[in-house]
Amino acid sequence: MKKYLKMPLFWSTVILGGTTILLTATTADLAIKVDMFEKAVESQGMRFDYETGYFYSGTSSEVSDSSLPSTPSSSNSSSSSSSTSSFYKIGDTVSFTKDIDVTIDDMTLDSNRVLDESEKGGIPVVFKITIKNNGSEQYDWSPLRFSVLDGANQSANFDLSNYSNDFPDYINAGQTYTTELVFGAKAQGPYQISFADATWSSENR
Repeated sequence: MKKYLKMPLFWSTVILGGTTILLTATTADLAIKVDMFEKAVESQGMRFDYETGYFYSGTSSEVSDSSLPSTPSSSNSSSSSSSTSSFYKIGDTVSFTKDIDVTIDDMTLDSNRVLDESEKGGIPVVFKITIKNNGSEQYDWSPLRFSVLDGANQSANFDLSNYSNDFPDYINAGQTYTTELVFGAKAQGPYQISFADATWSSENR
């Protein structure tokens, strides 16, 4: 045994084996933490892009918040979609369960908007939205429940400039709230904005 202790190959094998065990344990622990991180991000209706290192709002199907409305039906008679369709045009009001009406009032490409540093070269797409609470209880809402796709079917980034707005945490019963949401798109339109299982397209104006 003593002669092995004096051999460099022996010590190299021991060190390599120990390192392998340590790396295996670290990788397993990291995988668990990554899984917990992704579930936490998903619970907020967002996703993390590991390539860019930025957070993006998720698609409506990724939002698991049970407080979201789920059955849209157009309350605007001028809608080009039937009540069973999930696609609407800009300007349409869509009624959801929980007595919430959502309107995408307008969509503009505002070249004067300065996007977040991470979105250099992006296209500033601004949506004006209105939410009306027709119910008897306050409605907890989040701007992150809206997601946008560009003409290349890529997710647009929920721009950090949105956080300069004083978004309320909830909309009171009988209250109507209007605001603007800014997204940094990677490609030209038409653009689609989704809330729950309803989608408005800038192609339908």
